[in-house]
Amino acid sequence: MTYSLTACLLAFSAGVSAHLGIFIKNDWDRHAVTLFHVFIAAPVLGFGLAIFLVDWVYLLQAAVPLLSFDSGLCLSILTYRHFFHALGRFPGPRRARLSSIWAVPDAVIKAQWHLRVNRLHGEYGDFVRIKPNEISINNPEAIKEIHDIHTKCTKGPFYDVNYPHQSLQMARKKAYHSKRRRLWDRAFTSRGYEPHVLEHCQSFLDLVLYQRGTALEVTNLLSRFTWDSMGILVSGRSFNMLHGTPHEVLDQVRKYAPIARLLLWAPWVMILTRNLPILERQTASLMEWYTQYIEERKKQADLSHDLLSYFIQDSLSGSSHAGKGTDQDLVFDTELAVVAGSDTTATTLSCALFFLAKNPNIVKELRGEIDAAVGGGKPLSHSALLGCQYLEGCINESLRLCPPTPSGLPRETGSQGAIIAGTYIPPRSTVSVPVYTVHRDPRNFQDPEQFIPKRWSSRPDLIIRREAFVPFSIGPYSCVGKPFAMMELRLLLATIVKNFNLEFPPGDEPDSLDRIGGTGPQDCFVARIPSFHLIFKARAKE
Repeated sequence: MTYSLTACLLAFSAGVSAHLGIFIKNDWDRHAVTLFHVFIAAPVLGFGLAIFLVDWVYLLQAAVPLLSFDSGLCLSILTYRHFFHALGRFPGPRRARLSSIWAVPDAVIKAQWHLRVNRLHGEYGDFVRIKPNEISINNPEAIKEIHDIHTKCTKGPFYDVNYPHQSLQMARKKAYHSKRRRLWDRAFTSRGYEPHVLEHCQSFLDLVLYQRGTALEVTNLLSRFTWDSMGILVSGRSFNMLHGTPHEVLDQVRKYAPIARLLLWAPWVMILTRNLPILERQTASLMEWYTQYIEERKKQADLSHDLLSYFIQDSLSGSSHAGKGTDQDLVFDTELAVVAGSDTTATTLSCALFFLAKNPNIVKELRGEIDAAVGGGKPLSHSALLGCQYLEGCINESLRLCPPTPSGLPRETGSQGAIIAGTYIPPRSTVSVPVYTVHRDPRNFQDPEQFIPKRWSSRPDLIIRREAFVPFSIGPYSCVGKPFAMMELRLLLATIVKNFNLEFPPGDEPDSLDRIGGTGPQDCFVARIPSFHLIFKARAKE
């Protein structure tokens, strides 16, 4: 018994020392799979086998020190977080001090983390400790101080989800990101995409005309449009989703998308979950599809004017513009362009059509502006729409009320900490600005819950702090796809408004955007609009 007690005390002390000497000082999220194997899988397997090989009494004597080590480790973590953590002075739920587990119902099960954080700011103020090492800051000043080019904040463990590989979005090293970004910028600023987007607008128009008068599921229809457009941008080839059966990859991505909720809750859980046998096979299958997609693009003779062509040319030239990225990095970049570029634009389009259907008077005014810009038999063009302020206002209001990343993009303060919105944040702390909350804060926008396109033109008094509007983020990590997305939004919305009136099916009109599908938009790192239906009625001849 003395030996066992001594062993337990030593093991307990070793657990405490492991936390204070090792785990507290480094980023371990990327090593979630290894830690799981070492601390959980291996011991369970070992003891499971030992049950059949040795006496259970000896097995128990061996298990107690291991449990003592785990107890010391866990107790040290909880004690530190509750009593000694550098963020202890910030208000927030008491459970948030100890673990992120408290967020599971809202972040994972309901996918309503943005709403939970919004309520927390209403209860605790502008600075809220939402996780053991994360502060949510509801202040427009924090946007520039966290994301501007001169910020000292960096990308933290949140962005290790693809480790050891990386995409543009998940690149933590600034030098790598900067070099990779140049290639992305060249592709997204090309002016050769407009004819293809217009072609997809016509395909959308033809499809809806064929089914006009019937209730159409909007989110799926718009997703097919944005996937076709992103196919052109990424590889110069449409996915042909508007012309036929959606590609099986789209169905796989939709089934896989909810797992992104784990990223908001705890990145290490996301990493661990993706490596479970079933999901690992699904991930490998998707990555294999993207790999084949890239290889097919390499076989095409014309290497120009699309994203993959710039990456392939850079690789063939042996230049260093792409950094030290591997082929697998290119696969993740392709996934990022296709999926993120499609989902975010489809969400904004869905949001815009919802509000247009709710407000026929807005449709009438918007139609008048578009007719004036491209009427008289003039062809629809992006350049003609650039001066349409009311159209721009409708897009901006959709982005404001349903931002693409509702919970914002987390960053990590540097080794010296940072002063953000006049408050000192300790070193190595995760900080984020909840975009959904700042977009709906009455200190930033008057009547923040209302869809008012004129606030962006003839009613500037309704905007109190314009710097609070950040649907595409700011700084060096801002959304590279903004120019292309805005072109898609302008062209398709103009096409729809010129040709249709929008109505909800009788008895199927949601009270508000937050009631769509019974839950409202879901926060899966990027916003997702639940399924809803609209009737597209052909515009009467005038």
